[in-house]
Amino acid sequence: MVYLRAAPNKGQLFSFYTIDSGLFHGNCSILLLLSFYICGLNKKGLILTLNVLKPGKAFCLLLFYGVLGPLCLLGQTVSTETAEAVGMPVQFSQYMYAMPMLNPSYLGTNGKVSLNVGNLRNSGGWSDVTTYYGFGSFRLGGSSKIKRRINFKSDSDSSETDIKEEPETVEHNMGARFYGDYEGQYLGRTGIYGMYSVQIPVGDNLKIAGGAGFGARNYSVKASSTGGDGSAWAPDGDVGFRLSGEKFNAGFSINQVFNSTLQPYQEITRLKRHYGFNFSYDFTLSPEVEFRPALMLRAFNTVQGNADLSGLFTFMETLTAGVNYRQGRSLSFLAGLEQFSINEGGTLQIMLSYSLPMANTSLYNTGQYEITMCYKLR
Repeated sequence: MVYLRAAPNKGQLFSFYTIDSGLFHGNCSILLLLSFYICGLNKKGLILTLNVLKPGKAFCLLLFYGVLGPLCLLGQTVSTETAEAVGMPVQFSQYMYAMPMLNPSYLGTNGKVSLNVGNLRNSGGWSDVTTYYGFGSFRLGGSSKIKRRINFKSDSDSSETDIKEEPETVEHNMGARFYGDYEGQYLGRTGIYGMYSVQIPVGDNLKIAGGAGFGARNYSVKASSTGGDGSAWAPDGDVGFRLSGEKFNAGFSINQVFNSTLQPYQEITRLKRHYGFNFSYDFTLSPEVEFRPALMLRAFNTVQGNADLSGLFTFMETLTAGVNYRQGRSLSFLAGLEQFSINEGGTLQIMLSYSLPMANTSLYNTGQYEITMCYKLR
């Protein structure tokens, strides 16, 4: 039989696993005479099982985006095509709260110590398609200091200015991140990374930061009882840069820098290098209300890029609500507690979101729930 993994994101291509499919390795001219029918839909694993035609049952193969049919009829070619995994396997609707997952230069922006965990899950019959992710960081105690020259008005004569040197801290942060992306019990993608970032003051309320994260990515597939399982690891990494001020953040990242390949079974998946840009700005609408619009752009070499545009309102620095539009894919509604104290200097943040799918965004056109929790020690 042939297993088809349906890509949840528009920018991600289909992947095929030919397991126990000896008939497909025969003469292509014979395969062209065969028809297929869909005999089952395993919602737990997002697996479409295609069986060879049984007597008296002849149906045309369902075409998914005009690609599945031709590839299946090519038989062995299915197992040798290289898929391209562009971007994270899962792109988060709450990306603004998970920036270190996308750009390591954001490591440490939540405080001296922080721990963030999240879960993204499909609704309805696809609830077993889920993603767990998290990241944590701590500020190194030996952060260095630099002296910055600043101008100030002299007390003796307000028309003149003097120059003095004022020490400022260069922040060094260490951390780690992980994710596990599972499509039922059959397909899984995991990753674990170590991260480092440094932030340097360069002007009045202006800072630049750089970061890097390196680790490994794993793709695995579980076959039927008569076939073997497959698993493959490959190195992965990303680098990022950030410019921030009192009210804004602007970042640039290069992800999947190694262009690694994985071959858990017969299919080869390439982790293609791609680029990200993000920007956010904080507007103070009143003493009680703040508004933060944010933009995330992704650029790829081989497929069309995409964008996320969000707007969040925060009331009295406690309650947050807003929306996130994911280009051509979904519209998400977010709400939660921005912060509440749980101990001296420590706060907890809890955010919930629900994404409504837009037309033709995925094979399984269902909504998604996402929850994130973050502990911050300032």
